[in-house]
Amino acid sequence: MLYSSRNRSVVPCGSVGPRGARPLSRRGFLKSCAFAGAALLGATTLGGCADRSNKLRMGWWAQTDSIAPSYLWSQLLSERGYEVEMIFADQGPVFEGVAGASLDFALDAWSPLTHKAYLEKYQDDFDLLDPWYRTATLNWTVPSYVPIDSIDQIAENAGLFGNRIVGIEPGAGLTDTSRNQVIPDYGLEDMDFVDASTTAMLSELDRSISREEPIVVTLWHPHWAYATYDLKDLADPKGSLGFAESLIPFVRLGFTQDYPDVARWLNNFELTDAQFSDLQKVAVEDAGIGHEDEGVRRWLDVAENRALADSWID
Repeated sequence: MLYSSRNRSVVPCGSVGPRGARPLSRRGFLKSCAFAGAALLGATTLGGCADRSNKLRMGWWAQTDSIAPSYLWSQLLSERGYEVEMIFADQGPVFEGVAGASLDFALDAWSPLTHKAYLEKYQDDFDLLDPWYRTATLNWTVPSYVPIDSIDQIAENAGLFGNRIVGIEPGAGLTDTSRNQVIPDYGLEDMDFVDASTTAMLSELDRSISREEPIVVTLWHPHWAYATYDLKDLADPKGSLGFAESLIPFVRLGFTQDYPDVARWLNNFELTDAQFSDLQKVAVEDAGIGHEDEGVRRWLDVAENRALADSWID
């Protein structure tokens, strides 16, 4: 998926190079795509998108709550004659791209806490549509066999976790909240907070569980990991991670006038916990890297899922 991908014709980054070269891992794949996407965003101007009759540029980033719905809407819009160009980048450049109109829209601004900094910075530079998911939460999570139940027990058990907290991307809202709220609130400054990538975090989680070793990771609901592993979210008595949030599409200024049908469809979009978790599992985890399109098609092949999607397109 060398992003940008035009008209959903996608070339996997991991396949680029000499024949027989070792494929990129998901982590390496996403890092290379993010670099390409950021470079493309930096080189793109609004003047490059003169024909807006059926062309759309959608931003997304490397978390399943972004990957799954982005591929879903790429599929649904393509079925209705739109040419969808998916631009992969870190969260910050995606917000900047929509605010600067080099991107038309993205699907998952977390409000009010996780993406507060971006929403405040660009509040006059893009429009928010209606929330499509309303019970998203940020969490610090451990395997169920770990003998603690609350974040305020981590400090006294730091050695149990090798003095490490395993996070995700440095630019993620969850990372910012963890570093600037949770860690100081609970006196965890002496622990090593690892902010690498979601892929690296999930790899460490999987390895630790296979060995029944303690690990604490930053995670969020909904995520397919909760269906795959026996996990427990640690209590947050200080409320440092915030409370339930909404996921909201954000669109460039003028988008609703240029694409009134698409804006209306996105406003109709809504998923329950079970529907969103199932979409993430089928389209991302089960399908595997480079096959998200196929995963979305399999999800839509289920009659009740297709009926749900059709209900958004009035």
